[in-house]
Amino acid sequence: MWIFGLIAVSLWWIQDLLLLPRPIAFVGLAIKLVALALPLTLPPPAPIRRFLRFSMVAAGEYFPVKIVWEGDADDYSKGPYVIGYEPHSVLPQGICIFCRYASDACLIKNTRILVSSAGFWAPFMRHLWWWLGCRPVSRHCFQALLRKGRLALEAGAPLVPVFAFGQTQLYDYCRLFFDWPRNLVPRAQWGSFVRRIGYVPMLVWGWCGSFMPRQVPMCIVVGRPIPVPRIEHPTHEQTDKYLQLFIAEMERLFREHKEAAGHGHATLTIY
Repeated sequence: MWIFGLIAVSLWWIQDLLLLPRPIAFVGLAIKLVALALPLTLPPPAPIRRFLRFSMVAAGEYFPVKIVWEGDADDYSKGPYVIGYEPHSVLPQGICIFCRYASDACLIKNTRILVSSAGFWAPFMRHLWWWLGCRPVSRHCFQALLRKGRLALEAGAPLVPVFAFGQTQLYDYCRLFFDWPRNLVPRAQWGSFVRRIGYVPMLVWGWCGSFMPRQVPMCIVVGRPIPVPRIEHPTHEQTDKYLQLFIAEMERLFREHKEAAGHGHATLTIY
């Protein structure tokens, strides 16, 4: 629903702008503009809350999702934390365990999920994302969420490494102008373009070529928080030091848990 909803809204814009007669198109555009103008802080109606709860619980049961916590409840109760979830793949479906309305089994409470800001230009979908606890991925938003501190090193916020086994098998994808036509645009220019527009243009398909993700069991391993000192103005060398610590923990999670997760023959490439 989350992928189809974004694509359906995009097609709705195209339909109104290019295909429909003007009087009908103006009505459609007016509806979308009103939806975009509605404050995100509006409380969700009761039926929507029930739907969000259903969708998050159903997502966890569909794959199904198994959670492995390396620490105990005390390790995850001293926030704020910065959670690094990998691999991202097309859409990191496993984050359903961290969202609002998700299973009560999650030891990390009151989370916010940073997602592509492009999604917040989609009428109706933007409110569903917001109510789930999603926020635009930007430095300003990150700083606001970590108001007691700021970005990881600036806030002294511990880093929590999370590795999701099975995540990359849910969808196949083709990145337009990069995977096909192959290398039509050089990697550096393509990456710059993607950062500018806030999302990756791609074709996506899952179960039987649909938007439904494949029913692949997922094992999500949550590592212990990595302590980070509070440094008001971290240097590049200090930032890189803790980045390398985070990467090393990700590699350890993969190495130590891949057999139990049923991915004993998998390899990990970091670039």
